[in-house]
Amino acid sequence: MGISHPQHAVSPSFDTSSFVTVCCCLPVCHCGEVIDQAVVNGSIDLAVHSLKDQPVLLPVGVILAACLPREDSRDVFISRKAKTPGSLPAGSRVGTSSMRRKAQLLYAHPHLKVVPVRGNIDKRMEMMADGQLDAIVLAAAGLLRMGQLHLATGILGFDEMLPAGCQGAVGVTCQSSDQGIRRELALINHEATMLEVTAERALVAQLLDTANNRPHLGEADSSSSTSTSGQQGAAAAHTSSITGLRMLPNFAIACHAGFDPHEGVLTLDGLVASEDGKVVDRLQQSGGVTDPADAESIGRTLGQQLRQFARDHGWLQAQA
Repeated sequence: MGISHPQHAVSPSFDTSSFVTVCCCLPVCHCGEVIDQAVVNGSIDLAVHSLKDQPVLLPVGVILAACLPREDSRDVFISRKAKTPGSLPAGSRVGTSSMRRKAQLLYAHPHLKVVPVRGNIDKRMEMMADGQLDAIVLAAAGLLRMGQLHLATGILGFDEMLPAGCQGAVGVTCQSSDQGIRRELALINHEATMLEVTAERALVAQLLDTANNRPHLGEADSSSSTSTSGQQGAAAAHTSSITGLRMLPNFAIACHAGFDPHEGVLTLDGLVASEDGKVVDRLQQSGGVTDPADAESIGRTLGQQLRQFARDHGWLQAQA
């Protein structure tokens, strides 16, 4: 690449511990938004994001310009007492900070007790070693990037644990008007990953109706965050200077897209569930894809179907 610029550190000025479960697939996420505001005001030319932590709504004038090849997007199971979640004894304590993982674990294994955890990988491993936890579930991509995949007892397949939208994906944002940077970033863009994350981000945008209803602002606690699609759509409805969210979805959201470059077909799975795992809807949509607009269309179609299920169960407030 011909881009040669000094690096610039951007540090969100808030306690990130309260946002641990606010990742991938919600309207906004303060951490990602702070970084992209630096793109908007020109203090940086581009920003590199874990797309799992990137907002659905990008600031006006900012686009997702490139994706790197995606890491393993599955989750892993770690335990010294069992090879799989299903083989853990009744009442076993499984640690996770994710409502998505909690809902799916309890749906498949209601005999387990899922408990919230905070801290890095080492901290969570210590909690298992001293008996506070019997198992933990983490993203495979995080372990891979830390060189610690050997800690995994087993990898959970998509049939057992659908990941968060954009899990394992890294993307680069820049100003939509900066044609020079966009040309350079196009050289490193991984097309399959871009198509996949576009579909996943579009699903969540449609599910939460972010294009028509800006989220209420206020105190935030926990949730997830996803993103644009085809570089447009939901991005146009962003409110800047987010300091938190009120009325975040109180249900689990999961989705994953897989693109087959030989067939030109993208298959998208999506899931919504009650936190206790007692009510779950999982759907699939597939179709031919030649560009991000096609992927966005698939995501919005499936997102609308899941949105209807969520509304039927009272998980989404009726729109004014």
